[in-house]
Amino acid sequence: MKKIKIFLIIGFLTAIIALAGVYSFYALSQETKIMDTSARKGVAGKFIRLSKGITRYTLEGPDTAKTIILLHGGSVIGDYVWEKNYKALVDSGFKVLKFDMYGRGFSDRINEAQTLDLFVSQINELTDSLNLSGPFEVIGVSMGGSIATGFADKYPEKTDRIVLISPIAVNPGKKRWYIDNPLLGNFLVSVYWYPRCVQKQMAEFFDRKKLAEYESHLKYLSEFKGVKADARSAWSNILAEDLTPAIERLQERNKKVLLIWGKQDPVVPIAASEKYKKILPSIKLQEVDQAGHISNYEKPDVVNAAIVSFLKD
Repeated sequence: MKKIKIFLIIGFLTAIIALAGVYSFYALSQETKIMDTSARKGVAGKFIRLSKGITRYTLEGPDTAKTIILLHGGSVIGDYVWEKNYKALVDSGFKVLKFDMYGRGFSDRINEAQTLDLFVSQINELTDSLNLSGPFEVIGVSMGGSIATGFADKYPEKTDRIVLISPIAVNPGKKRWYIDNPLLGNFLVSVYWYPRCVQKQMAEFFDRKKLAEYESHLKYLSEFKGVKADARSAWSNILAEDLTPAIERLQERNKKVLLIWGKQDPVVPIAASEKYKKILPSIKLQEVDQAGHISNYEKPDVVNAAIVSFLKD
């Protein structure tokens, strides 16, 4: 009996050491870069220090024009997701602001929970710092749809029309106890999720073969410290928050909303648009064929035309 106990203890310790070794092997080879002045050298756009950290942004268009705010999703790729939309909107006569949210693109990685309030506050502080006056046209894709909804809910007087592209807002994910657990969460994210994160995000498109440049940017930005921590925090906070009440208040305030959805979206299937149509009877839906979760990047001509038509109607 004593030998069996000793054997079990040795087996248990061996397993722990093996798992620690596997974790160390993966962790030491991940997130090898730091987002700092050196990493930002030569990067397009401007940088501004807000209360919680540095934010990279780009702002173009006539001073007299209506301002559009573009809000990217939860991917570390940041505002690059608007690469095929930004110039088209500027050329259509709008003043357009795009920026990297905290933890993404070339903005600071900050040690703070990835909550809706964090990003809504970042928008408000950035627009105030740039002396931009609303009401704004707010466009958000994926997680950015939640942020657009949250901003419109907290600052209805600063928001005019809203465009939601495959939004997460009323389709939140579930909080997972094992992701919140510091040890187990870090282990799973390091060993399982991170090695596959680029591949998983590229699978969100209808045809990834045509998107080599997007994939290249994604791989590069995934190498910076903070990707894993921010992903875990977003899953447990903003991406797990149900914004149905906020969507309902958009209806009460008569906000005009355009919904754009890739017909082949594997992340949030287009059938989820029915929830929005029930809450917002006046909502307009633009379906985009042969497009996945980020239809604005995959089918920019269709999406740009729909946005411009909606905002100029």
